[in-house]
Amino acid sequence: LKYDIFKFMLRFVSGTLKTNFYKPEKRSYAFRFDNSILDPLVFKQFVHGIFYVNGHYACGTHMRAGDIARGGLRLIRVKPSNHAAELDNAVLLNYALGPKAQRLKHKDICESGSKGVVVPHADYARGYSMDALYDYTEGIMDLMLGHKSIIDYYGKSEMIFFGPDEGTAPLMDSISYHARERGYKYWRTITTGKSFGIPHDTYGILDNGDIFGLFDRGEAGTDLQINGESVVVTTDMDKILDTISEKTGRIEENTQREEIDRSEEIGRSEESARTEESGHIKENAPSEENGHIEENDSNEKNGRIEKSGMTTTCIMGSFRTLISHYNAKEENLNLMMTGGPDGDLGANEIQCYKGKICLLIDGGSILFDPEGLDKKELMKIAFMRHTSPRANSLAFPVEKLSSNGFMVPLDAKEVTLPDGTFVENGAMFHRNFLTDSATRNFISQANIEAFIPCGGFKDTINHANVHGFLDNFQELKFIVEGANIFFDDASRRHIATATTIKHIKDSSANKGGVFSSSIAEVLTAFLLGEDYEEKLLEDVATKWALIKDIMLLVDKYSVAETSMLIHIHEATSIPLFELSEKTSEQIFALQAVCEENLPAILEDESLVWQVMENYIPGILITKLGREAIMRILNSDEIKAYRDAIITKKISSMAFYKYGLEWDAFMAKITEDFFSAVAAIVE
Repeated sequence: LKYDIFKFMLRFVSGTLKTNFYKPEKRSYAFRFDNSILDPLVFKQFVHGIFYVNGHYACGTHMRAGDIARGGLRLIRVKPSNHAAELDNAVLLNYALGPKAQRLKHKDICESGSKGVVVPHADYARGYSMDALYDYTEGIMDLMLGHKSIIDYYGKSEMIFFGPDEGTAPLMDSISYHARERGYKYWRTITTGKSFGIPHDTYGILDNGDIFGLFDRGEAGTDLQINGESVVVTTDMDKILDTISEKTGRIEENTQREEIDRSEEIGRSEESARTEESGHIKENAPSEENGHIEENDSNEKNGRIEKSGMTTTCIMGSFRTLISHYNAKEENLNLMMTGGPDGDLGANEIQCYKGKICLLIDGGSILFDPEGLDKKELMKIAFMRHTSPRANSLAFPVEKLSSNGFMVPLDAKEVTLPDGTFVENGAMFHRNFLTDSATRNFISQANIEAFIPCGGFKDTINHANVHGFLDNFQELKFIVEGANIFFDDASRRHIATATTIKHIKDSSANKGGVFSSSIAEVLTAFLLGEDYEEKLLEDVATKWALIKDIMLLVDKYSVAETSMLIHIHEATSIPLFELSEKTSEQIFALQAVCEENLPAILEDESLVWQVMENYIPGILITKLGREAIMRILNSDEIKAYRDAIITKKISSMAFYKYGLEWDAFMAKITEDFFSAVAAIVE
């Protein structure tokens, strides 16, 4: 053991590329390693850079899959009894969350994946979250900003991009402002999830094309804004719902617009997904919408919300594409969901789903009604997410349940259900509901054909319980993973091989939030610089136009990817969940080829601008213009970011256009790289 420790210390020293060890004044010790520090038998996925930080309050690691990479900072909840175990697991967790998993979502943004894991020391397990995070970020910033005492064998400047994750979401403003205090020029970009940015869970699109937003105004309640104007501030959620319904209803009465069936639109999307990205339809000027979903009477109380939240917009774009391809209508599919109205995915899913929601499981209760839970009541609770306090499923009025419906709170004891079933312990009933054969009696009444998990624990459905899950939900036809890693790969494979269920993985369905954060907070902050507040946050028209551009692009890419995955799946029989990862790797492989040819690409200014037109939202191009944008992106400090945009965008455009004939396309790339690239963006 002593010899193994000694060998690792030698590797530690030889693998160090940067350190602040000799800096006289520092908050924490920070080291930047190359990937030789990692055991290749354990860490098989390439890791571009590893940081290790150790301070008074915490230690932590940060792993990046590429030079330009972004991901959240997770603060591990520890106590003296589990500290050693959490510390031992931290590096493997960091690897699994960042370089291995996060990058798979990043098909449509220039950043690769990264993650940070911060473990407070045992003595500071509670009440020191900000101190722990400062230890971590300050150490990394020492290496970013440089100092004469910094040992630097790497010889290159690096830009680090953080984001919120478990335990750190309320702390993002502090990190950003602290970077400003330290003189970091691009302090607005160092993290996403800031209160002064554009949150990805707040905005939506009504079915008339208007943008709406819901904002917490403290004791005054929830502020409903439409197209940047405050319409009502109230604690009465009925008023929010009525205002939305009246707004869209008036427009529908005064205009004669043809309702476009979603299946026709998806058909066009499948046909054009391989051509739109080529530049014929610029991504910076998305269509008003992909079409309006056919309404029926059951939607009247839905508030006529078409999309809600950036992440849920992506989830529903994937879901609607999937079901339309297989000739199903959303209005006719009974849905089950995990995660409730107090979470961003759950609340936004409730707001925009067009059919019945028959089963909802969250941290409050199991809420079930085979006739469909009252949509108006669900909507009102979902709107409460933007006020204080938030409400979960326990706020649902039980008198609104049908005769066979029930609510079983998590803390319930000795409850009798409508059919006479006796529930002794609500927590056990909650834990086993999805897989316990005894619950089949209830589930069989509801004809649940769609499942969108919007919350839950890691690997809730796994190799050990997937059989019970499928026995309970025999009517299921579609699964689209809103929540991350709700299923493990073994359960996904069993579902793909043993059933006819069509199943889209989280790495394809849950990419809207990362896209929104990257474009709205990082790209936009780079382009606007010191004018960010004046030209975006304080300019209502520009801000809301950008929000709409981003939401429509999120939907566009979701439709394009899901359509392509379906086509490849039907041509090859490779499971959809497997294709999600495989096609990401294909994009990354092409990006590596583009990086090799980058100097020659940069010589073609027309080609570079074509790529930028397809990456940058139209409102920013209109406001800034080509000359200003390229002057900013060509600056020495952010050339690496520019290069990542070029190489990733060319690669993703190629996939959406040539994904079905990928091998043949890659042969053309090998034969004549520039002719092939010209065909992508022509």
